[in-house]
Amino acid sequence: MRFVVAGSVSTSRITIDVLRENGANIVGILGLKESFAQNVSGYASLRDVAAQVGVPYLEFSSINSVDILDRLSEWAPDFIFVVGLSQLVGVQFLRIPKQCCIGFHPTRLPEGRGRAPLAWLVMDAKPGAATLFVMGEGADSGEILEQIPFEVEPSDYAEDVLRRTEAALEVALGRLVPRLMAGDVDGKIQEERHATYYGKRAPEDGLIDWSLSAEEICRLIRAASRPHPGAYTFYSGAKLIVWKAEVEQELQAKGVIGRVLATAPGGHRIVQAGSGLVKLIEAEFAQEDGRMPLIGAKLGIDSQNAIHELSQRVIKLEKMMEEILKRNEGAA
Repeated sequence: MRFVVAGSVSTSRITIDVLRENGANIVGILGLKESFAQNVSGYASLRDVAAQVGVPYLEFSSINSVDILDRLSEWAPDFIFVVGLSQLVGVQFLRIPKQCCIGFHPTRLPEGRGRAPLAWLVMDAKPGAATLFVMGEGADSGEILEQIPFEVEPSDYAEDVLRRTEAALEVALGRLVPRLMAGDVDGKIQEERHATYYGKRAPEDGLIDWSLSAEEICRLIRAASRPHPGAYTFYSGAKLIVWKAEVEQELQAKGVIGRVLATAPGGHRIVQAGSGLVKLIEAEFAQEDGRMPLIGAKLGIDSQNAIHELSQRVIKLEKMMEEILKRNEGAA
């Protein structure tokens, strides 16, 4: 049996490792170009792994480009593992392997099909699963070849769930690869009546709305945390990324939403939420070398005040332009 792996994150590397451990014949590896790394949460290059395995390595910007399809045809794979890739593969790609393309999804399919499953699992605190399935034209809807469930705790961060996902994937691959090498491609059809879907999440969805409850804010921070871009707020015009936070249980205080009310041991700021208090455990400025907010500082952007300030600046600029035009007319 001839295997190809395509991907761009840690689970892609795990797939290659398990194939090697089982003596699989890997004939090629496809990796997303490193120039696209900033667009992929938890990007991992596969170039060094391919060199270790001693197989051809080909970078791509589009998985469905003609040169990729041509090279795949030359490799003549029986199976293609598409693991850790955000791009959708086209029909021509799916038709290349003699057996099938195998995808990976960290939810209990048919539940949780679609985008950003890691973040949604944290947001919902729902159990996940390392699911390997036959890829088709539908989104995550093909026959399930192997599925290893794992739990998601209410206090988990995205990185915690990723670690459990990786461990479960190793087990799932360890069961599936020997079967594939023996020619066993039997799968279980997904029941469409149980299908649910997750929508896209973008970096801007990590914006903290301080009017939400402390529990909701902390849940967002956990979901948007590493390997994702992070939840964020603004302070003095600078973007402040919050990587870790928890609901403050001890301080009995109440203040204006978004204001820093106190500093806890360790220098952690305690901020008023819509209900409850949020303790910022780990936070940093995105680019600017800003100072962490002091007690009484306001986080976030007050839209009405911001609009008023901008309108005042516009009025001031209009008056300046009128004066300049009058001076120019007088000089003429």
